[in-house]
Amino acid sequence: MKDISGEKFGLLTAIEPVGTNKYHKVMWKCVCECGKETVAVGCDLRSGTVKSCGCLHSEAAAENGRKSR
Repeated sequence: MKDISGEKFGLLTAIEPVGTNKYHKVMWKCVCECGKETVAVGCDLRSGTVKSCGCLHSEAAAENGRKSR
């Protein structure tokens, strides 16, 4: 397991490993810049697949809703 504690990935900062998922991938507790905590797979953080707790998606959806009116 690579220790990514304290590293930033998008808006997320990895805090500590919290176990593994059913595929034996290490899960990391992360804190988002918006203040929420989330858990993400380490390889998804490193690859850029996961960049936030979901706030980026919510923000983009709201922006798209504003543009379509």
